[in-house]
Amino acid sequence: MCGIVGISGFRDDTLVEKMCQSLVHRGPDAIGTYFSNKVSLGHTRLSIIDLNDISNQPMSNYDNSLHIVYNGELYNFINIKNKLIKKGYSFKTLSDTEVVLYAYEEWGSDCLNMFNGMFSFAINDE
Repeated sequence: MCGIVGISGFRDDTLVEKMCQSLVHRGPDAIGTYFSNKVSLGHTRLSIIDLNDISNQPMSNYDNSLHIVYNGELYNFINIKNKLIKKGYSFKTLSDTEVVLYAYEEWGSDCLNMFNGMFSFAINDE
C-alpha cells in the first residue's frame, strides 16, 4: 500500500519530505515529491501493477499542468484506458495511476463517476 501526502496553500519542501519518510513503511520501493508555489505533494511507492520506475509518483501529464499522487486499485482501469485511447491519449506506463490522471484531464471531476475500485488521490491542476 502506497502512502500519499500533501500540503496546499504554501510550500514546505522539508515538511513534505519528513511526511514521506514517516510513511516509508507503506511504500519502500520509491519516494517522490512535487513542489509548486502553493502545493507540495509526496508519495511513497509500493510497486504492484507496473514495476517500472517510469510509474513512480508524483506523475504528471504531458504538458506538466497536472500532477497526481495516488494509492489504491482501480478495477476497471483497462476499460477507461481504452476509452481514452480512442480519444487520442497515449500511455507510457501500465499503471492505473496514469489512467486516473488522464481521465481527470478528459472529464474533470466527473471522472469519479466512472471509477470502480478502492483509492485515494490528490491532483494539482495548474
